[in-house]
Amino acid sequence: MIRSAPAAEAKRLLDVGCGTGRLLDAIKTSNRKDIDYRGVDLSPALLEAAKKKHPEVEFICGDPFDLDEIWSPAPDYVVFGGIFTCRLQMSQEQMTDYMVRMLRLAFAHCCRGIVFNVMSAHVDWQRADYGLYEYAVYVYK
Repeated sequence: MIRSAPAAEAKRLLDVGCGTGRLLDAIKTSNRKDIDYRGVDLSPALLEAAKKKHPEVEFICGDPFDLDEIWSPAPDYVVFGGIFTCRLQMSQEQMTDYMVRMLRLAFAHCCRGIVFNVMSAHVDWQRADYGLYEYAVYVYK
């Protein structure tokens, strides 16, 4: 959770796997003016859609491991919207390795904390709010 701050103290948020900018949609809907948002994604098509909706915001195409510019200035918070919930052709071991390396990179570069979603086989499916078996993890410095 990002607590409200005066505009002069805006929190820098890096959205890794930002897609079409849905997190930014939610931020704008909440009328938060104290968040300095930046998005990064691997998909040029998704980023084009994000740029059309939010032309005033910086969206960067590429892999966070290769993009030194996304870590400067250091983000206060790094959000991973769902990049760890679908492993596609990766084995479980490869996905775990990728996730650990990405989280270490983000935590080393952020000032305040990270948040990410992960899937779980240990879910009370009868109480799941929206049918997805995942949960969010918040890690603060």
